[in-house]
Amino acid sequence: MSTPVGRHRARRQAALRRPAVAATATLSALAVSAAGYASATEHGASSAAGNLSGTDGLAPASSSQQYQSFDRNTSSSLQQRASRARTAASARERALLAKRAADAKIKQTSASKASIGVLRQMVTDRTGKAQDLLPARVKETTPDDRASRSKRDEPVPTGGSPKAIARAMLSSYGWSSSQFGCLDNLWTKESGWRVSATNGSSGAYGIPQALPGRKMASIGSDWRTNAATQIKWGLGYIQDRYGSPCSAWSHSVATNWY
Repeated sequence: MSTPVGRHRARRQAALRRPAVAATATLSALAVSAAGYASATEHGASSAAGNLSGTDGLAPASSSQQYQSFDRNTSSSLQQRASRARTAASARERALLAKRAADAKIKQTSASKASIGVLRQMVTDRTGKAQDLLPARVKETTPDDRASRSKRDEPVPTGGSPKAIARAMLSSYGWSSSQFGCLDNLWTKESGWRVSATNGSSGAYGIPQALPGRKMASIGSDWRTNAATQIKWGLGYIQDRYGSPCSAWSHSVATNWY
């Protein structure tokens, strides 16, 4: 009876030891697995952090450099735009100033021409008035002069050319026909013997270039169109001022007027 009992107990102990060993092995395996999992987890987290930093560019140093580069590029672009704008504005301003200067010069030239025209007219008017106020040349009156003046009061000849009329009137002023050459030179120079000849600068009019032309109205109201009326006035002017056509011609040669 004792022997069988002992065998049975021995087998039961062996059976009890096997589960303990198995449990120990299981725990060891779990520990190893847990350690490996933790290591893998840490490695994965580290890799993820590294990838996140490298992919998104959130590293402080790299982000600061990029912002600084962007600021420099933006500032340079703005400065270039501002410089181009200033250059364009300066060019427009110069063009505007040049246009204003040109307009001012044109206006000044026009004003100067107008002023010159006004001054010329004033000089012409004053010259005419001065000549009207000039006293007749004083000379001794002789019987021949009285005879000449009486002849000057004779009717003005009509018909023929202006030169023919003037030649016929010379004797009325006490001049010989030799004076006609000087008279021809004088009035050819002054008017070309044209009844309507007008000096654009002074306003002198007619064959003798009376200044102003209305002076010849003392001879006749047809002084604007009648050659004989103009010639009679012109010969009287020459006699009173110079004495003879040749003296008047010499004065014209020397001074370019008579």
